[in-house]
Amino acid sequence: MEHNKTFKDIQGHWAKEEIEIMVAKHIAKGKVKDNFAPNDIISRAEFTDLIVRVLGLEGSENNEYAPEKAITSDNNDGNKICSG
Repeated sequence: MEHNKTFKDIQGHWAKEEIEIMVAKHIAKGKVKDNFAPNDIISRAEFTDLIVRVLGLEGSENNEYAPEKAITSDNNDGNKICSG
């Protein structure tokens, strides 16, 4: 589902067309209702959110951190160590 939306602060911006395409495809969102803030620095969380939407990933029902489910390997003395 696509929708047409533009923002006040992208008028005349070099990436206006690309921003509107990403917004129409629900990949990108604005910072607030009428502003996209195209020159702002993107945070890690915003970048991750963008990648999740681009790839069409979905969250699980249980989003709790589970260190016991981390990939592990045994070292020589039998203690488990994280491989990542």
